[in-house]
Amino acid sequence: MTPAQLQIQLHAAFAHYQAGRTGEAAALCARLRQPGQHVPVVWRLSGIVALHQGRAAEAEAFLRAALKLDPRLHEVWDNLGYALQAQGRVADAIACHEKAIALQPGFVDGWHNLGLALLFAGRPGDSLAAQERALALAPDLAPAHFGRALALQHCHRAADAIAAYEAALAREPRHLGARSYRLLALNYLSSLTRAELFAEHERFGAALGPVRPRTFANPRRPERRLRVAFLSPDLRTHSVAYFLQPILRHLDAAEFEVFLYHDHFVVDQTSSQLRTLAATWRNFSGLPADTVERQILADAPDLLVDLAGHTGLNRLPLLARRLAPVQIAYLGYPNTTGVRAVD
Repeated sequence: MTPAQLQIQLHAAFAHYQAGRTGEAAALCARLRQPGQHVPVVWRLSGIVALHQGRAAEAEAFLRAALKLDPRLHEVWDNLGYALQAQGRVADAIACHEKAIALQPGFVDGWHNLGLALLFAGRPGDSLAAQERALALAPDLAPAHFGRALALQHCHRAADAIAAYEAALAREPRHLGARSYRLLALNYLSSLTRAELFAEHERFGAALGPVRPRTFANPRRPERRLRVAFLSPDLRTHSVAYFLQPILRHLDAAEFEVFLYHDHFVVDQTSSQLRTLAATWRNFSGLPADTVERQILADAPDLLVDLAGHTGLNRLPLLARRLAPVQIAYLGYPNTTGVRAVD
């Protein structure tokens, strides 16, 4: 393949990736990864596509191959940090983000992503400092305002966090994550009435748009088992899991077929215990929304129970698409979701 042909194929693969056609992008990248291929961008794009498809370990291998060809690529170190964090290797991820900004101190995304990794490591003060460094470099960067708000919330500074979420939304009004986390923070203010708080949640639902009409083929036969799915990022050592375990233990397997959808990179002993109580266990961590939607629709639950609400790593925009005949929000959040498709 000539250098010109390689560039054309790379541009095509990147165009597929940007358009959300990750399967086509992955196939093109596979053809470009010939033995002896010494173009780092081929391996980097392969890693980014694999990350988007939820294949973090494979992404790590591709990104390390790019760095073997050129260890000075600060953006690849940053990508590698994300791939490691997706595998639960947070300390290693922090080291990669630090390497990225050591190579390029003005790398705004590197400071932002370092801040997110530090937050996952339980270091909100350091996370806040990293996000503020990103904002010093790029004052209008909406993701850094969002990251700063997350850090402030974890520092128990609810009012400051709300102001920071609003700064992020002023720059990116469709940032659903900022909208959702802001609602969580509003629960900690004593200045809002219950009616005002309810109205704020209703506005979130309105921002998601009208509920899509969807027809389900679930047979209405009283003698068959009900297919019940629980969706949560907290099917691990977490208070939600402690409350869920006895419920699952007492569901009659002759009456209920249980699906557990975990949505977090941490899988621990509690996860293993929960897994024994389900007919089907899936981990959606890092997977794009469309992939998760296709899988849940293929499983065809009769009842989908969201256990997160407006807490971290929720999939409420997906529930707004109506993925089951009956959808319920339970346990993990002390308020309504505001999502119109949640029954």
